[in-house]
Amino acid sequence: MVFRRSKPAAAAGPDPDENAADIPHQNAFIEWSNDFYELDEAALALLTPEQRQLQVTARAALWRYADALWAAAKTADLEPANKAGVYNAIAALRDMGASLHGSAQDAQSNAGEDDESEFPSMEFPPLTEWFDVPELQKP
Repeated sequence: MVFRRSKPAAAAGPDPDENAADIPHQNAFIEWSNDFYELDEAALALLTPEQRQLQVTARAALWRYADALWAAAKTADLEPANKAGVYNAIAALRDMGASLHGSAQDAQSNAGEDDESEFPSMEFPPLTEWFDVPELQKP
């Protein structure tokens, strides 16, 4: 599976301008991402092909981990998209992982390298015990 995302984009989900108070982590990430992208792009260009591949793999692992957490919450009918205050940190981590991974893939592409990553499925067991915290439960 290949994930590609070039320059940082706005956070997925609610419109940041309309719901800024509801998605503070995602809004902070957007600012961070916009500031970090050029530095990251330049630094990745200085790495060896092996080091860039390691960055692609590591960043994909972070992204997949956050995505699996989000999917587990959805599977448990916890409606994470409707609880931005509680799940916004996971949403921001998903955005950050996708952006960092995309930057590393862009660096590989700019260097004429192939992405040789293989990403095994990452799934969590049912998170009913994890999410047995009142603040995380469905209303």
